Amino acid sequence: MILMKTITKENRTFIKTIGRLAPPIVLQEILNALVNIISTIMIGRAIGAYHSIAIGVANQIFMSYSLVMVGIVGGCSVFIGQYYGKGERDNILKIMGIGFAVIISTTFLFFIFTLFFPSRIIRIFTRESEAIYLGTNYIRIVSFSYFLFSITFLRNSAMRAMGFTKVPFITTCITLSISFLFHYILIFVFFVDFYILAFIPIVARTVEIFVQEIYIRKYKIPIKGTIKQYFNFDKGYVKNFFRISIFIILNMIVRSLVASSYTISYGFLDRDSQSAIQMANAVLQIIQIIGGSIGMTTGVIIANTLGRGNIELAKRYARKSLLFASFIGLFVSVTFALLAPYIASFYMVNSQIEKTYIIRIIYVASFGFIFRVCAFVNVIGTLRSGGDTRFCFLLVLFTGLFVGLPLSFASAIFWGWPVYMVVACMYAEEIAKFIISYIRVRTNKWANRIV
Repeated sequence: MILMKTITKENRTFIKTIGRLAPPIVLQEILNALVNIISTIMIGRAIGAYHSIAIGVANQIFMSYSLVMVGIVGGCSVFIGQYYGKGERDNILKIMGIGFAVIISTTFLFFIFTLFFPSRIIRIFTRESEAIYLGTNYIRIVSFSYFLFSITFLRNSAMRAMGFTKVPFITTCITLSISFLFHYILIFVFFVDFYILAFIPIVARTVEIFVQEIYIRKYKIPIKGTIKQYFNFDKGYVKNFFRISIFIILNMIVRSLVASSYTISYGFLDRDSQSAIQMANAVLQIIQIIGGSIGMTTGVIIANTLGRGNIELAKRYARKSLLFASFIGLFVSVTFALLAPYIASFYMVNSQIEKTYIIRIIYVASFGFIFRVCAFVNVIGTLRSGGDTRFCFLLVLFTGLFVGLPLSFASAIFWGWPVYMVVACMYAEEIAKFIISYIRVRTNKWANRIV
């Protein structure tokens, strides 16, 4: 009887925590994606297909960059989550210092490539000469916003890792509002040149940094420190950080390369297929973001629990997280499948073939989401939170290089399959990832306190 009451109370606590953390995280990540999606939709409706391809490729380059940032910031979040559960503010600031140093250095490398070699990068993703010409100046300008994004992203992720989920949500709402307003005015009122739109992310991210600073000071969130507090660490501390984080960074680099390679495989398809996947890609991003957000939410709970030293409770939370993800996956899958025809109509494409492709791509992605969200919860929420980052890296490497990519390229180049079947081959990676990660979670080898 006592055991049943304890389990019931534990379930209520888990559900209450999920209910408090998940909505702001999910909404914030969706709004983040909408900043890019808005530009794609408006440009596609007001200008044309080549402009849509150009902005779609620019967004894909940004996604590749942001995946690397996710790896770096993800490593910081694992430590911050456990240090916060342990109540050690000084160590949180040291991890922030390491994070700032690494993300700024990495962003500078991306910036150099996008500033000086934009056309070469664009040619990797599309062979349409008009899209390459249009995208070159746009990417050169928008790359300046990468520095601002890296700072806001690290601070938002740190706040989420400690359970302060409302502040990132508010700042993202402000960024989205600015992006929507400026895109609408510049496209439909002033009819500006395409490359001028690249300045909008710079303005939006600058405002976001200032708003972040106001809230961090107001609520005294423990990520604000002096330069000395941020960089008061020795080589041993950095070594311990990278012992865990290096595999998260490598994980996301591999994911970035794999995601970019999927886009390359689409480049072997016809113009209607390329345009359809670039438009549908906005929806695919939202589907992926929902899965990643659920994984991040469960990761906060499990990391904080491990930081407090409650290993057995963390194991039970891992099982509850997967069950929760299954229900969310089914609900989101059915919802997007039902909305697919309306989403395709919203783009107002002229080609019926293109519209059919968009609908079928969303159908495929909706089914694949069930496996994707469960894989995210296992890998990001459970395994990574316990420091089992080496296994996560090997898992992503294997499923990407030996399952998803071979099938996608074979279907696009050799088998001549339509674009939605090429997308289906991509989701084979998620099915394999879920099965293998589930087996690993069941072993409980991931349940470690790393701080």
